[in-house]
Amino acid sequence: IAAVRARQVRNFLCLLLLSHGTPMLLMGDEVRRTQDGNNNAYCQNNRLGWFDWKGLTRHADLLRFTRLLVEFAQALPLLQTDRFWAVTSPDRPGDLSWHGIEVGRPDWSHRSHSLAYTLHDPTSTHDTHLMANAYWRPLEFALPEPPDGRTWHRIIDTSLTAPDDCQLPGESAPLHDRTYRVESHTVVVLHAI
Repeated sequence: IAAVRARQVRNFLCLLLLSHGTPMLLMGDEVRRTQDGNNNAYCQNNRLGWFDWKGLTRHADLLRFTRLLVEFAQALPLLQTDRFWAVTSPDRPGDLSWHGIEVGRPDWSHRSHSLAYTLHDPTSTHDTHLMANAYWRPLEFALPEPPDGRTWHRIIDTSLTAPDDCQLPGESAPLHDRTYRVESHTVVVLHAI
């Protein structure tokens, strides 16, 4: 249970920080500070509202993961734009392409447990591909063709333990397969280099 909770924390951080807009983190989210579920702890002058500095060592892996994720997100120019993203359509390329476990075929039904998208940055030479599996079993995701003969590199796989769960571009090995197995309750981020 603890391992799934830790993975879900990393999943939610990925989805938040790799979304368009300004992410909002509460101090301590990077070390699993929960305030015991109280979202109005501002008026609590006790253990509930205090920051437990032991969390920095107790959850050092999550702190490291969050730092690398923030660094990666800040390096993506497309996430820093203040314009609406255009979705890729058959007649024109856009900034965002939606996928499911098959390329170009997102499942928008209420039964779906998976989603993937590719960010195409026209101002940069790098594309980013995110796959999310909320299903209780692993799923095999087909990968889109990386642009201009580049290769996909795994940046994040929340099912892995530190330090393999998050690596910056240039630190990870290239992927040569046309599919990627995404474990249950996992987010995977690939970057075309």
